[in-house]
Amino acid sequence: MSGKRDLTSFWSSLSRQRRLTVAVTAIVVVFLLILLASLNLWNRHQAAVAQGECRIAKEQYSTFESRAKHLDTDSDVQPATVITASQVADTKTVDTLHAKLTAFTQKSPKKASCTIGNAATIRQTTVILHKSLNDRNTAKTAVVRAARAVVASRDAKSLADAKSSLSKAVKAAQGTLDSSHGKVANNKTRETLQKSLDAANKVLADKSVKDPQKYRDAQATLAAPVKAVNDSVAAKAAADKAAEQAQAHSRSSAGFSSSSSSSKSYSRSSGSGSSGSTTQRKTTGSTPGSGTSSGTSNQRSSSSQLPAASNPSFGGSAPLDDSHDGMASRCKVFGEQAACDAMSGD
Repeated sequence: MSGKRDLTSFWSSLSRQRRLTVAVTAIVVVFLLILLASLNLWNRHQAAVAQGECRIAKEQYSTFESRAKHLDTDSDVQPATVITASQVADTKTVDTLHAKLTAFTQKSPKKASCTIGNAATIRQTTVILHKSLNDRNTAKTAVVRAARAVVASRDAKSLADAKSSLSKAVKAAQGTLDSSHGKVANNKTRETLQKSLDAANKVLADKSVKDPQKYRDAQATLAAPVKAVNDSVAAKAAADKAAEQAQAHSRSSAGFSSSSSSSKSYSRSSGSGSSGSTTQRKTTGSTPGSGTSSGTSNQRSSSSQLPAASNPSFGGSAPLDDSHDGMASRCKVFGEQAACDAMSGD
């Protein structure tokens, strides 16, 4: 009560001017206090907002980095990681992919705090996190692009290899077709092969083919016709060989029949000559000089045993071949008994 009286007493003792000054000062102080309080509240609000944004950015960055460690299993990258240099047309694509993928997965993530500092500092941290995330996305895009380049190079090589294989198969099949002209048992096999070759050449000439399987399918259609032609060639060759053997056997049989006939003819002639000699010996046996007659008769008998082809008494003119081979030939071909006896004696 006394304090209130003292304040009233103090205020009453002041002049009007002083009272006004004190009042204005008090108002300013109160205003400043309110302003400072408002600014503090504002800063706290801004810091809270900045922290929220920072936490979102940090969470996005952390999520990306956790996935980045396993980028080689990503659906856009994984198929390319198992492709080797021998499977691609350009081996540099494989080297580039491995280099980019290694650099991407081994990069250390940035460390950032969303609670230290004022709102401006926290916002700066948020900006850094967003930039890092963008850089990492760009790096990932480069890895994916490198992976697609590897796959494209593999597909290009696969297409080129399939086309080259078909071209070689067509060339080989054409060679089979050309070499089999007139050598097949069934010419329809060659006609079928020609149709397959026409279809395969059409596929080779088609520049719009992008699937290597189309070349492989065309090549597969050549296998059966080529085999059919080769089998037909083999069949005709076997038939021709069998026909030649049959013809040779027929000629051999005809020659044997002719030799047998000649042998029989000679045997009859030889028998007739022996009878005549015997008669001659009987007629001249009791007269002087019978030894001479007998020698003549024996000579005639020996001469009558020679084949007609070489005995002058049978109209022949060729000299006799008394060698071992000659005897064997006369025994085998003409059935000459004397030659056969001589061979038996040897």
